[in-house]
Amino acid sequence: MQHLLIVGFYSTKHEHYDVIIHSFVCDAPARAMIKNVKGHSGYSACDKCHVEGEWHQKVTFQDTNAPLRTDTEFAEMSDADHHLGHSPIQVLPVGMVSQFPINYMHLACLGVMRRLLLCWIKGPLTVRLGTASINKISEKN
Repeated sequence: MQHLLIVGFYSTKHEHYDVIIHSFVCDAPARAMIKNVKGHSGYSACDKCHVEGEWHQKVTFQDTNAPLRTDTEFAEMSDADHHLGHSPIQVLPVGMVSQFPINYMHLACLGVMRRLLLCWIKGPLTVRLGTASINKISEKN
């Protein structure tokens, strides 16, 4: 990748293309592996801030105002609880925080929405949908 960033590449039609890295889009386990940091269920796992997880039958992150992580802090490995070691891609000109967006599909669609649906179907009676409503929604295309 370092070579491609410097030299670019030529197509079969001999056209030259420069190569840049815009971002790395990964699900949480892949992102942790590539960055060599704690997995998404670890106490210091948040990729975007310095929130410390708490145990409530699972690790949860309660603080919504924690200081944000920066690319510089990541490069300096200033949070020993977050890092497992050096990442092999740290040699590339990549923001290890800013160029790793959170994966919307897994976080929102499979995370938050799944919890909301379970709450609406099996949660407390005050928020639970009735059987007729659930059946009506299920019949929609």
